[in-house]
Amino acid sequence: MLVLAVSVLFLGAGYALKAQCLAGFGGREYSHLCYNDIQPLYGIRGVAENIFPYVNGQLAGSELLNGAIEYPVLTGLFM
Repeated sequence: MLVLAVSVLFLGAGYALKAQCLAGFGGREYSHLCYNDIQPLYGIRGVAENIFPYVNGQLAGSELLNGAIEYPVLTGLFM
């Protein structure tokens, strides 16, 4: 019973922390813990153009091109 109560407490705290991110950022993404890399990289790395990151991606020097991303496969598939 204690484990269930602690789980519900942490689930509620996590929801309260991230619920503030639903209202839009407006420059608050860093101070309110709302920032993540998926939104900016979605357009910058070409994922928005349906380029599959792990097939078409290229590395030119230190620059990632054609949908290449530096994230693990499951995160890239989520993007």
